Amino acid sequence: MAITLSIREKIMVKVKENLEQISRDDDYSYDIRQVIRTNSDLPDHPPLPSIFVYEGEEDKQPLRKTPNQVQCTLPVAVVYVAEDYNETATTANAMLTDVVRAMGSSVRVGDADAPTRYQDVEIYEISNEIVIDDVNNPIVYVVVNFELYYYHSHGDLTKIQV
Repeated sequence: MAITLSIREKIMVKVKENLEQISRDDDYSYDIRQVIRTNSDLPDHPPLPSIFVYEGEEDKQPLRKTPNQVQCTLPVAVVYVAEDYNETATTANAMLTDVVRAMGSSVRVGDADAPTRYQDVEIYEISNEIVIDDVNNPIVYVVVNFELYYYHSHGDLTKIQV
């Protein structure tokens, strides 16, 4: 029996698919080895480069003009982990560019888009929290926060409202 997916789940599946497209063949800086949606801590030694996607708590606001619709804001944090073969700032900026470009791709589900708004960027390197597994193999973490906006019917999370 097939599961009926909510709009939120369909959007998150598409976000993961977009991030999985990061590859040098498509003019990105890296070839992603894995993209994992999770709400737990990062593993100690993930295959590199990897992306971890964290979903925040959704905010829902009923619309005054159309009471049968709900506007949703879903915060999403994308954590990009890669080896640092260059200057750390260069690596971090390349990672940031990859994520922003991939997240700028369409996350169309059904007949509606969930536009992404580039909210803010936190690069761990700037806050002096670079993780180094050994001296010759530094690891860089970049966190990019997005807000995804979409609508659905009040009382039915599977129906898209535009």
